[in-house]
Amino acid sequence: LLDGTYSEAAGTGYISYLGTNSGQPPSGIDRDQFTIIRAQNPGEVKVIGRLFLGRRPRKDSFIKIQGITFEGGGSLYNTSYVYLKDSGFHSANKSGPVLGIGTNDHANGNTNNLVEDVWVWGQERIIAITYQADNNVWRRVVVRGDGCDSAACTGSGNPNVGITVYNSRNVSLQNILVIDRVLGGGTPYGDFATAQHAPGSALGPAEWLGCISLNSPDTGFYFEADSANPNTITMRNSIAWNSSGIGFNISSSGFSNVLLENLTSGQAGRTSSADAFRMTNVLSGTLRNLIAYDFTRYGLN
Repeated sequence: LLDGTYSEAAGTGYISYLGTNSGQPPSGIDRDQFTIIRAQNPGEVKVIGRLFLGRRPRKDSFIKIQGITFEGGGSLYNTSYVYLKDSGFHSANKSGPVLGIGTNDHANGNTNNLVEDVWVWGQERIIAITYQADNNVWRRVVVRGDGCDSAACTGSGNPNVGITVYNSRNVSLQNILVIDRVLGGGTPYGDFATAQHAPGSALGPAEWLGCISLNSPDTGFYFEADSANPNTITMRNSIAWNSSGIGFNISSSGFSNVLLENLTSGQAGRTSSADAFRMTNVLSGTLRNLIAYDFTRYGLN
């Protein structure tokens, strides 16, 4: 794509099944023969409209999107081996996620996708999510929430999060930075989150490697699973710094084999009394090389 802005107004449509003159790219053949859509000059191409790959009856596979900023966010709705690289995703609809892998209305299997060197921000309840989508990797992603005060972002059942793993297995988050997230009237939750609200084998094993929560307005890492089977959660080389609430909160009805290693929680409880590290109902696991600095309640609870 040459430099410029692509949109319905410009007559080009966008990369989706929606929108006048829009279209979805054909799948590639294999990991060595991707369909590639890229900016000739990364950062100089903007698409007005949500990136949308896959439909319920059609899986899109072996597609690479590179160097493009999407005003409207993105959805890997039914995909495998999709590679998002060097791209930006922004949305301010104050309803759904900015960028998501998977969906809540089917479990067709969004697998083996990679989101790498990407920035995601906007005014939504959830900024980034893996939902009913196994075997996916997020690597070197910057996340920021700019506040969300709509009915979809407030009240019971509508917590605001930075990036979450939801009913998904074998998800790897590597060097993810959630920075300066603001609520703007939204219901507090956490920069990093997990959830499992359906029985089954979802939510694990999953890993958070080299992740940073900076200036969280609520909890840095909030991992809960109210319908969890025994799972494996691994967190290494990660930091929660200057959280309004708890730094690391691991709470479930059945987490086991948890590994927390080389973690730092600093200045937890910036606006209220809170722990640096808190765990409840964790069945088994290992804590190794943890630093709790300048917290307002317990270092390790």
